[in-house]
Amino acid sequence: MLTLKHLPISSFNENLAYINRDCSVYKIDDINSLVKIEVHGGLKTIYAFLQVVNDPKLVKPNELALNNEAFKQINLPEGAKVSVSLSSLPPSLNSIKRKVAGNILSSGEYSAIINDITARRYSNMDIASFLVASGSFQKSGLATISSTSESLFFSESTSTALFIWAISSFAVSRRIL
Repeated sequence: MLTLKHLPISSFNENLAYINRDCSVYKIDDINSLVKIEVHGGLKTIYAFLQVVNDPKLVKPNELALNNEAFKQINLPEGAKVSVSLSSLPPSLNSIKRKVAGNILSSGEYSAIINDITARRYSNMDIASFLVASGSFQKSGLATISSTSESLFFSESTSTALFIWAISSFAVSRRIL
């Protein structure tokens, strides 16, 4: 287990986790690319991109630091014990690949994508790719019906409604719905 630390860094809606290269619990030497991890210890698992830190003044070898967005989501105090694991690929990734290739998705596939987006399993860049793919192809009547039936999705976990209509996407607070 690692000790949780808050690093007051804003990343514009991306969850970032920081771990020391000399981590006392996990072997970090093999990580040389962007890796998504799951952070366990709070009421729910959070997903974050792992950043490796060389300076023990920032993150000690027995700590896992989270940026502002991730620290708020995990809802634990500094000093709490957490564990990490490599994140599996989002369940809806094949559907996004199909959409990027120009295929029509079912309403179930749109729902799965939206669930993964609200769980923060995708980066902002992944979401942008999906939105561009959604608006880049001529929609058939079936595609319009599938995407329209999933155009409003409410996530209890984030208290946010997510609207997706073609290439436009925006979030609305539950308080104004």
